[in-house]
Amino acid sequence: MQRATYLPHREGSAVQLPSGEACTRQPRLRHARLRWPIARCIRYATCTAENSYLRFLPDIYGRDAAIRRGLLSPAR
Repeated sequence: MQRATYLPHREGSAVQLPSGEACTRQPRLRHARLRWPIARCIRYATCTAENSYLRFLPDIYGRDAAIRRGLLSPAR
């Protein structure tokens, strides 16, 4: 979230972003206009480690099934 806040601020427009927890509870598409295009890498994860435990998050894009099939299929 720090990077998402930094870019618009650097270009002179303040953007109020929700917390990561708020995004998890209610995902919503957001737009922020920038003067110049930027390269970006977006990490999509539905599982994270917290206090030595795995925490599973909703798979809002439906990508876990394909990953699970790939991981559990026999080696070729």
